[in-house]
Amino acid sequence: MLSFVHITDLHFSATPGVYSFIGAALSERYQAGVGIVQDFFNGRHSPEIAEIAADFIQRRLGDHDCILLTGDLATRGTQSDLQTARDYVLSPSANGTTYQTSTGRPTLSVGNRPVVLLPGNHDRFEDSKCVPGGTMFDSVFGDKWTKGPQSVQVNAVCGLDGTTINVICADFTLPSAQHADPPAFFPGQGRCIEDVVRELSRVTLASRVKYPRRGIIWVSHFPPSFPNEPVGRLLELVDSHFLLDAARNCGIKYLICGHTHRQYYVDAADIILIVGGTACMLHSSNGNWINSLRFEVNNGEADIVEFSSFEFSQEDKDFVYRP
Repeated sequence: MLSFVHITDLHFSATPGVYSFIGAALSERYQAGVGIVQDFFNGRHSPEIAEIAADFIQRRLGDHDCILLTGDLATRGTQSDLQTARDYVLSPSANGTTYQTSTGRPTLSVGNRPVVLLPGNHDRFEDSKCVPGGTMFDSVFGDKWTKGPQSVQVNAVCGLDGTTINVICADFTLPSAQHADPPAFFPGQGRCIEDVVRELSRVTLASRVKYPRRGIIWVSHFPPSFPNEPVGRLLELVDSHFLLDAARNCGIKYLICGHTHRQYYVDAADIILIVGGTACMLHSSNGNWINSLRFEVNNGEADIVEFSSFEFSQEDKDFVYRP
């Protein structure tokens, strides 16, 4: 059995506490004048919730085998925002057991548990105009995301008993604004580019041949739409039917995503979609979430045997189980 902590859409920024993405796009001297706007604008992270999340994960979910982060680690794809996110995700624990670093800052990197991650659309914003195609993520997180833009990466997660799941991540961020549909919708959209989908299928089938006893799950920052859980044009994964067709052709049952800031679980019989919800974005209208997933692997097939969701409670100042 393998256990995963799934969090997503941290939206870390070098200057937290500004209420909107508009504030993140403006120069520092204007930020103080920006008020609370719609959640659509993707506010920066809340340092308070981020610290409570790190504490909760270590205190309540400390037996996990892997932390899975499904994109939008930063608010912008700038070195300062991405480095701030990296410090939270990968800075070493002070003694290997506490959620704090030697300088007292929160971290998710406790012990030797692996961290699996991939970029989201915010991580690839090239400048303050939200233009896609940035590559700074590959420099800042180059030891964890090794394949570059619009690529596929296989991450083997192994439990103490040798049980292994290949977590295969695909980067469907837009190479340019012209890849959006229509082009004006480029800040929030992704796209199933044919070469990426083809590579995702290729490495999956190759993994089944080489490691027949391993389970396989797929990870995308952008979730496909389902009739009962539509994503909407502004946040759409364009041509997402290609991803679903490929999953069915490869016998993939589980697809784990982020992006929408809503936490939900879709059981479509042949495919199960898990969308995480934002972990620590400031003033999220859909709450802040941490998910715990336990998989069992039998004869090369991974199946969820336990799924738990925890939502941040302002009253309790902690994450609380939500059945």
